[in-house]
Amino acid sequence: MGCGMHGHLELKVDGRWSHFEELDIDRDYRMFERVAGVRGDEKLAVVAPRGIPEDVAPATLYDYEDWSLDAHTPGWIGLGEIHAIALLVGTERMPFLTQVGIYQQVLHSKAIDATDMRIVFWFDN
Repeated sequence: MGCGMHGHLELKVDGRWSHFEELDIDRDYRMFERVAGVRGDEKLAVVAPRGIPEDVAPATLYDYEDWSLDAHTPGWIGLGEIHAIALLVGTERMPFLTQVGIYQQVLHSKAIDATDMRIVFWFDN
């Protein structure tokens, strides 16, 4: 049985986190290791999983709760951490980044503040 990663892009609008898009994340254990230490060495994770944020967007929370006991290792990463992971594993291992145009439209522009964007994630088995 394989492990999958579920991710939701959230943007902070008027001080509240809003669900922007559910991401289509390919199964890539090297990336999973760097995101949260899943299916690899936990010490190689860019950031230790922090759980579901208290201020998570309702749509993201609904999907997470729908996975119930099958969801594990929840957390979130911001733009700086996403960039660090991409440098370590290569953007070709993270095709979901182009799904939302992070690098083209957000990361390299001043469209939003870098702290106003995050990916909330969890894994399943």
